[in-house]
Amino acid sequence: MRQRRSSSVVSRVCTEYAKLQLRMGRLLQIRDVPEGVHRTLKARAAASGMSLTEYVRSILSKSASRPSPDELNNRIVARGKVRLPEPSESVVRDLRNYGE
Repeated sequence: MRQRRSSSVVSRVCTEYAKLQLRMGRLLQIRDVPEGVHRTLKARAAASGMSLTEYVRSILSKSASRPSPDELNNRIVARGKVRLPEPSESVVRDLRNYGE
C-alpha cells in the first residue's frame, strides 16, 4: 500500500524545483546552424577555455547588454539638439594649434 506524501514534503519539493528553475534560466535552442559557423564557434570557445554553451551565452549576454541601433537612435533623438557656445571645428582647430 502506498503512503501519501505529506503536504509539507510536496511543498518543499515544489519550492526546491522553483529555485532550480530560477538558477537555470531559460532554454534557448537554435536549429539549422551552418556547419562552418558551428565549427568556428566551437574553436573560439575552446581557444577561450570555455564550453560552446558558455561561449555562446557570453556572446548573447554582451549583445543583449548593448542597445540596438534603433534604441540608440531613439535615445539620441530624445536628448534633443546640443547647443555649443562655439562651433566644434573651432575648438578642434584651437586644440591642434595650441594644445590643451
